[in-house]
Amino acid sequence: RNAFCKSGFRNASCKSGLRDVFSISVFGNAFYRSVLRRPLFPAALLLICLILAGRFPGCVDPEGKAYSIADRRRMSVSGIVVNRECTANGYRLMLDHLVFLNPGKENGQALLRTVTDSLNHVITAGDRLQVFLSDGQEQNEGMYGIRPDEGTLPGYGSTKEDQSDLFSSVRIGDRIVLHGKCTQPERATNPGQLDMRKYYLSRRIILKMGEVQLLERDRPSFSVWLGFRNYLAHLRIGMQMGLSSVFGPEDAAQAASFLLGEGSGLDSGTRQLFRDGGLSWLVCVSGLHISLTGMMLYRLLRKRRLPFAVSAACAFAWALSYAFLTGFGLSAQRVLVTFGMWLGAQVFGRTRDTLSALSAAAVIVLVRQPAAVWDSSFLLSGVCILSMDYLTPVFSRILRPAISWQRSLTKAFALYAGSLPAVLWFFYQTTPYTFLLYPVMPAWMGLTIGFSLAGSICGYAFFETGIPLFAGAGKAFAWPGRMMLKLLKEVCFLERKIPCSVLILGRPAAWQMLLYYAVLILFSYRVSRMGPGHFCKDRRKNLASPLVRTRSAFASMLCAIILMISLRQRPAFRFTCLDIGQGSCNLIVHDRSVILFDAGSSSVENVWRYRIDPVLKYYGIRKVDMVFLSHADLDHINGMEQMLSLYTKNLCGQNAADVTIGKVILPALPVYEDRWNGILELAARQGIMVCGAGAGSRMELDGMELEVLHPSPGRLTGNANEDCIVMLAAFRDLRILLMGDLEKEGEAKFVRDLQASRLFPSLSGQGKLVLIAGHHGSKYATSEALLEMVKPDAVLISCGKNNRYGHPAGEMLRRLEQARIPYHRTDLEGAIRVSN
Repeated sequence: RNAFCKSGFRNASCKSGLRDVFSISVFGNAFYRSVLRRPLFPAALLLICLILAGRFPGCVDPEGKAYSIADRRRMSVSGIVVNRECTANGYRLMLDHLVFLNPGKENGQALLRTVTDSLNHVITAGDRLQVFLSDGQEQNEGMYGIRPDEGTLPGYGSTKEDQSDLFSSVRIGDRIVLHGKCTQPERATNPGQLDMRKYYLSRRIILKMGEVQLLERDRPSFSVWLGFRNYLAHLRIGMQMGLSSVFGPEDAAQAASFLLGEGSGLDSGTRQLFRDGGLSWLVCVSGLHISLTGMMLYRLLRKRRLPFAVSAACAFAWALSYAFLTGFGLSAQRVLVTFGMWLGAQVFGRTRDTLSALSAAAVIVLVRQPAAVWDSSFLLSGVCILSMDYLTPVFSRILRPAISWQRSLTKAFALYAGSLPAVLWFFYQTTPYTFLLYPVMPAWMGLTIGFSLAGSICGYAFFETGIPLFAGAGKAFAWPGRMMLKLLKEVCFLERKIPCSVLILGRPAAWQMLLYYAVLILFSYRVSRMGPGHFCKDRRKNLASPLVRTRSAFASMLCAIILMISLRQRPAFRFTCLDIGQGSCNLIVHDRSVILFDAGSSSVENVWRYRIDPVLKYYGIRKVDMVFLSHADLDHINGMEQMLSLYTKNLCGQNAADVTIGKVILPALPVYEDRWNGILELAARQGIMVCGAGAGSRMELDGMELEVLHPSPGRLTGNANEDCIVMLAAFRDLRILLMGDLEKEGEAKFVRDLQASRLFPSLSGQGKLVLIAGHHGSKYATSEALLEMVKPDAVLISCGKNNRYGHPAGEMLRRLEQARIPYHRTDLEGAIRVSN
């Protein structure tokens, strides 16, 4: 470099970019100084690699295959109670140090003894059992007055027996023996679906138990730590009751989600409102309630002139207590470590190192809970902190904020830019206007949490003492908190009205994320190496000034990488038979057209939110052009009813928070219009076109043909199943025949009519034909006559696991085996995809 400068090439190198050649070694040296010299960071990377490779001791199988033998079995389990809490749906206990007990001789079975021995062999230290207890309350008598609209959550069991006495009789630290029905958390069987098995395993929960009976209880000797833990558990329940008394049912559930990280009382509409506003993860995922209250206490003590060490010790003790009070989740553990390192930096007069703090948190959390490496809250919170600490100085250098709100906005913009790929990876959508609220959100949420905390403590004191003064004080504290919560909801509601407030972009590919972060890191490094002359404002407003050129390059770079990570290539044709339990939903994606055939389930609560919507957003689908509803049975239409009930239009007439629906197509059944009243009313309210289709209806969409083969409007039977829509989708040499719930006489009549029509040669012609079995594999459907006529190359069966109808029937499966036709089942294989 000196040689170039001495030979007169100094200016040329600066202008032509030759200086970047020499910055490679400088970058490597800086990377070594800033990253590799931090011993915790390489240790965290090594630990993550060992966990992903399955080489770390105590790694839990992400599929949970070792514990599948206990699924849906009644077992007797001994364990130590490590947590107890009250939710809007009942009670929960957490057991550690598990031992599965062999049955006695009087009712023992050799198979069950083998199962318990196998479980005790594979169980590891730290594995937990989550126990669900019923409170015996009706649907409208939960802790917060009204239960969530999705009903009882999976795992609570069907028992309505009041188990409050059982919950009250156990304490943290007790060794108890329970007998109940064990179930495994559900794994993701559809693209984009939340994998509950990984979610629970990241918290070391291997099984759930419902319909519980208490067999034995052994209480240990008194200890200060167990007494403190039990007091915190009792205080948590008391604070929940206090919130319910001073806030009211609806506001109490929201305050509990912010204050205690307990969102079981939120209905689906409120959850979606906060999610679409981009604020739900800010509090419940990032552990903001712990860090905010801890920092407020530390600063208050410092203002009282207390020593640094005393203030830090008191703040950390509060944060530790608050973490246990809120359940000691993954986010709470991460916040506790990083907050502790921040307090240590304050005491010793040092600057907290973000990378070292996060690395320490990762090592501590992952050693105890290795499966947390797959947890979205743990990873996303770390990405957000790194973005704020490392990108904010770079963005501030370029944007040059002068006043406080500009600096806050710059910090929020850095947070949004750094977390965008991670948010898309986990949630498949982004809220571009959310960062405009971030400058006021910390103070806003700090005040809300403060008022909620004061109100809940006063309400708890009223329940304990019965003194009316505490009730009045609680309501006085709760009033500003309620107003701030209502204002927050109104802000989120108004934000959704703005066009493009929620952008559904789908999950990016791994190479897109790597390229995004690589470009962002290299550009940030390049900006940090620039001299002060590049960031001086030119009073003459020269467009060729270094600052203008730097800002132009910055804007171009951001637009390019955001556009790159937003690109999704749709296939020429893709058919997906979704696994939605005992129901039916089929997705057809062709070029720019998206079609749904049925959307409902009788075994999955809130099927649109948990099964159908994630698939659409995973693929980046913003609009469904047509929704065919074959007939009016709930297991075919209730998902669409749920979706339309939450449909909210923005100023452009599109669905503000979800997928937009083009039109709904029903069977041409004028006699039975009363069956469709719910769909018709909801569609009319949202201005969605509804039309009928019968035999002979055809349409062509860029090379794909759709034809309705049944029913004929003039030849109705009056039976919903026999008058359902049967549709043929054809693209090139691939044909898919969707039979709906057609069976018995309706199917026989369909075969006779089809053999006499012009469509029979097209169904039995060249190419591959996939048949969607009628009525979920009923023994009265998919007859030999139909198989002989269409000669399918494969049969897809949509049915629920262990459904009460016995679908698919053994008779139907034998017909397929005799005809040597391969078949696939959603209850065994999950979503089934067919592409051309």
